[in-house]
Amino acid sequence: IVPLNCLVIEDAVSGVQAAKAAGMKCVVATTTNPAEKLANTDVVLDNLAESMTDYFQGLFIRPIK
Repeated sequence: IVPLNCLVIEDAVSGVQAAKAAGMKCVVATTTNPAEKLANTDVVLDNLAESMTDYFQGLFIRPIK
């Protein structure tokens, strides 16, 4: 498995840190922590129902900065 081809969905600070340390893309839902605590992510969503398909497809179509 190539880390750059993986997508992690998280709501915990330690989960975000682990995903990014592994070189994986990370989508965060701010259901348990505020966005400012979940830094260094690729996408921040208020909830997982928020345009999920558009965000996820965009992660693999265009490069992440």
